[in-house]
Order: sequence, then structure tokens, then C-alpha cells
Amino acid sequence: MISKATLKRMCLCSAPALLACAVLAAQAPGGGQPMPPSQQQPPSTTAPAGPGANAGAPTAQNFGDQSFISKALEGGAAEVQLGQLAEQKSQSNDVKQYGQKMASEHQQMVDKWFKPVAKQIGASEPKGPSKKDKKLIEKLQGLSGQQFDTEYIQTMVKDHKKI
Repeated sequence: MISKATLKRMCLCSAPALLACAVLAAQAPGGGQPMPPSQQQPPSTTAPAGPGANAGAPTAQNFGDQSFISKALEGGAAEVQLGQLAEQKSQSNDVKQYGQKMASEHQQMVDKWFKPVAKQIGASEPKGPSKKDKKLIEKLQGLSGQQFDTEYIQTMVKDHKKI
């Protein structure tokens, strides 16, 4: 059984990812919040000068931003799949709840923040997790019971310490 302290540490380790999403939202036009119609400007006939203005023009900045967002989308897809796997395979209710929370929160981050930014800067969305994450998912699919729980929790702690 996974201790509550371990789950607490894992949740705290997720904070940097959530903070990164908040930063992305703050940098988005309007801080991620829709503007009231009275404050909206009419569409301009000139090209926009915002972060995605030159999405088609290849620059080092665009490539770096696009790479970051693509990796964030891949990582988010992996977290969702791993969380869903934990919901299905774990023998611990705590791990199942944690997996559900990870899947839900990462799906929300991908849908609400990363996909719109990807579209804005012209980054292509990956088809799913990276090859490395796919191997990890396959490995965890082959485990069950306490073995699955231990490997999943260790993976989550290790992964979220990287951030």
C-alpha cells in the first residue's frame, strides 16, 4: 500500500507542471481569460504582432517554442494514459484515485493550455506519447498488483522530480 506521505509528495511534485501552465496562460493574449465585448478590438487588416504572428516563418524562437509545446503534449498524453492505466490495474484505492487525478488534470492542461498554444504558434500536435513513454506504458501494462503499484508510483515520483 502506498503511504499518504508518498502520495502527498507526488501531488506536490505536480505543482511545477501546473505552475508552467499558469505561466503559459498568463502569457497568452488576455491572460487566458476572454475579454468582455466592450474591450475587444475589431479585427485588423494588418498582420498581428503577437507570439504566433510569424508561426509560418521559421525562426530559432519558433522552433524552440514548437519543440517545447510538442514535448509538453507528448508528456501530457503519457500522463493521461498512465493515469488511466493506474485506475484500471491498481489494487490500491489511493493509487487509483491518484491515477484518476493525474489523468484528469493532465487532460485538462492539454486541452485548455497546450493545444491552443500549439495552434497559435503553428506547432504540430504529436500523435500521442513519445517512444520512451510508450515503452513505459507497455512495461506497466505487463505488471499487476503490488508490483504495478510500486512501479507506477516510483515512475510518477521520478518523472515529476525532473520538472
